[in-house]
Amino acid sequence: MLYTLNVLKPKPSHLGRLSTKLYLLFMLAALGLYAASASIAARGYMGSPERGVFETVYNLPHLPPFIVLAITQLGSAWFLLALIIIFLVNKSRALASRLAIVGFVTYIMVELSKTLVGRPRPEFLVSDIDPREHFVTGLGFPSGHTALITVIGLMLFPYVPKRWRLLVPCVILLVGLSRIYLGVHAPLDVVGGFAVGVIVALSYYLGTNLAKHMRVAKDKRRA
Repeated sequence: MLYTLNVLKPKPSHLGRLSTKLYLLFMLAALGLYAASASIAARGYMGSPERGVFETVYNLPHLPPFIVLAITQLGSAWFLLALIIIFLVNKSRALASRLAIVGFVTYIMVELSKTLVGRPRPEFLVSDIDPREHFVTGLGFPSGHTALITVIGLMLFPYVPKRWRLLVPCVILLVGLSRIYLGVHAPLDVVGGFAVGVIVALSYYLGTNLAKHMRVAKDKRRA
């Protein structure tokens, strides 16, 4: 799929060409989603609706571990690093730099959120939970893997050929579900991670959109 990005030239995409008002509208929606999920997660327990979703996904029929772990790694820092290296090799330094920056900002936001919300992982919220991914430590909210794959997907979306763009939300969803299935995140952790990824990506697009308008206005004054 990376090869089909065709030296990473942007394709026509509404995502990178929305108006400032629409960016702000989507940003407010993402902030609201984050605030709502964080406020509930901060209560320190898993409510009945969330627990029902968690148990449904966690108790799905046994899936080959290597497949689920491979999917979940799409939201890891290692995958992001691999993408950055691939883009540098393809002489797409600008995109590699953007991914590195949004990846770092996403990491900071996730870590700050974990500290502020302080929600433990599912094994401490629900009895009889045995995480299927070992060596996972730290707090639960938000899901860093979900946040990272969300921001990666939204940043790469304009470069993906139209026939493949449906894969972007599908991959984000699969990574989020894999975190629940592996027993390392609760549903609201995944929702919060998704919101963080959207906020970071929209911040980038909003910033570039405003910078473009400022350049146009400056050029008009000079004319």
